[in-house]
Amino acid sequence: MDSNYKLKLDDFFKFRQNEELFNNSREKAYEDCRIAYIKACEGKCEKEDLAKAIHYFLLSWGMGRNCKILNTYYPAFLCLADELISEGKKDGNLKKGVLCKEKVMKLGESVKNALKEEIVPIFESNQDVEGESAERGLKIVENSFGSISDVFASKILLGTTGCIIAYDDHVTKRLKYKTFNDKSVEDVMRIISENKEELEHFCGEINNLVGRENVYTPMRALDICLWSK
Repeated sequence: MDSNYKLKLDDFFKFRQNEELFNNSREKAYEDCRIAYIKACEGKCEKEDLAKAIHYFLLSWGMGRNCKILNTYYPAFLCLADELISEGKKDGNLKKGVLCKEKVMKLGESVKNALKEEIVPIFESNQDVEGESAERGLKIVENSFGSISDVFASKILLGTTGCIIAYDDHVTKRLKYKTFNDKSVEDVMRIISENKEELEHFCGEINNLVGRENVYTPMRALDICLWSK
């Protein structure tokens, strides 16, 4: 593994050990979302709880803050939560964050479709919510998420299933591609495979610290390496 990546993982582990600092950071939103998803797949958490966790996770990472409706309206993610829970109950590997390329791509499309089914009607049925017209609201979604973009879909998949990196600017600049497609997912999985031992060691150590298996996945570990400045 690149020594710079190893340093970033070591730094993140030290940061995670500082409970006061960690609990007041946006990083905690990832853990809460991932744990909510694992519990939901085990039947120990309702879809409403997962929808709230997804909503908070996205807002914590700066997605949708300028949209009044999505800023306060977690039910926009209920359809998505239901879809992800259903998939997780069918495939136990989702709890582990380990999927093949084809499954990741299929799940990405499912996320986009579920969001379109839920979010677009919310704006269309609320022509003026707190001064926000449907037209303006949808425009904000388009600007913030790229019309249910790769960034939005991959961010949600990272926070719930942990099966793919988030395709935001910090990451794509380092990988030199921006599209969530077969080729990029294949390349990311190759990086995971080439650094399997180091990434799994990090995940084992930090999951022991968290006190629950599979919260941090190899993809989440790679995302930490790529996202860090």
